[in-house]
Amino acid sequence: MRSASIAEWIVARVTSKNRAASIVGDLLELEPQKGRLWYWRSLAGVIVSLAWRRPLAFAVALCAYFAAFGGSFLMVYLHIRFTIPDSPWRALWGVFFVASNCLWCILVYAAIRYGARDRVTQLLLAVSVPITVGLYFWERPIILVACIALTICVLATSALNNKLRRGLLMVLAVLIVNAGIFLLTAGLIALHQRFLHPAPMGNGGMPPPLAVQCVEFCMLFLIAPLAMTSAYARMHNSLIANQSLD
Repeated sequence: MRSASIAEWIVARVTSKNRAASIVGDLLELEPQKGRLWYWRSLAGVIVSLAWRRPLAFAVALCAYFAAFGGSFLMVYLHIRFTIPDSPWRALWGVFFVASNCLWCILVYAAIRYGARDRVTQLLLAVSVPITVGLYFWERPIILVACIALTICVLATSALNNKLRRGLLMVLAVLIVNAGIFLLTAGLIALHQRFLHPAPMGNGGMPPPLAVQCVEFCMLFLIAPLAMTSAYARMHNSLIANQSLD
């Protein structure tokens, strides 16, 4: 019985408790005929079959996150004619930049984990496309205004739908999680610069140590995507019926 409880707890990590109890119960019924080794081998196979989408979704979402950041930086640094206007438009461009990167990461994760037919996945696509187009065509006012108007229309329409309203809440929560990690990273670097490495940075100053750069990279490009996808999955399972393809 103890091994059955352990097996049920393990399976419940990758599916619902009721489904885990049903799976383990079916395996226990066949264990006297098939043997103990078959039981644990079958249990491992069930866990792999239920959980393989999650690491795959995160891996592809991480690649999308890198691609979105890389594309944005290449647009800024390689396009000679591209200039970011002064405030408050600079702040708006920064919002588009962060939102685009986060949305594409979550969109890819949601598409693999929950499928393209999921309503929240479709909402993510409808929001990500105009924001990204506006980001890349910032210097063309007509396209920029059209993208902003389309984004506002999508958000307003979604707010009137009960299920999509929950999706908007999930998207907002993911953006808040990402912003929190960015602020935490910036705060840790500022504390290090002030108390542990007070040499000036910037023009003529020393760059941060390699260890600080590694921590910054891990926080922004590993911890942030992991936190966003985890928050999205938990909120999806709690606010919307679990329609995972696992």
